[in-house]
Amino acid sequence: MPTILIAEDNDDLRAMLRQLLEGDGYAVAEAGDGRAAVEATVGQRPDLIIMDLAMPDMDGLSAVAEIRRQAGGAAETPVLIVSAFDRIEYRTEAVSAGCGGFIVKPVDPAALLRTVRLMLRQEVEGDAAATP
Repeated sequence: MPTILIAEDNDDLRAMLRQLLEGDGYAVAEAGDGRAAVEATVGQRPDLIIMDLAMPDMDGLSAVAEIRRQAGGAAETPVLIVSAFDRIEYRTEAVSAGCGGFIVKPVDPAALLRTVRLMLRQEVEGDAAATP
């Protein structure tokens, strides 16, 4: 069972994402800010990180940069940005930081689950996920 780390400072959204992902069979870990996300990634080595951009203590892109600097397999963990910031500049920065996906809030649950499956290279609606 893949483990997904949710790095989100909004408690309600984090709980909703947890419920959605656990309902789809994933193990879930949580972090309320970017620094906690870095620590959790190094300590738990999740299979995917869902990262908010605007968080206290350390923003999402800074956390991704720090995760990418870490030694070992944690540096290669795929990251999906989930953010209310829907401007091309944020998407470009996310791609440059090594993030593999970007979903805009409010979150469409079906789109989020499809993206998670694709990023984890799992089957989507009966068909094998495409490999890049």
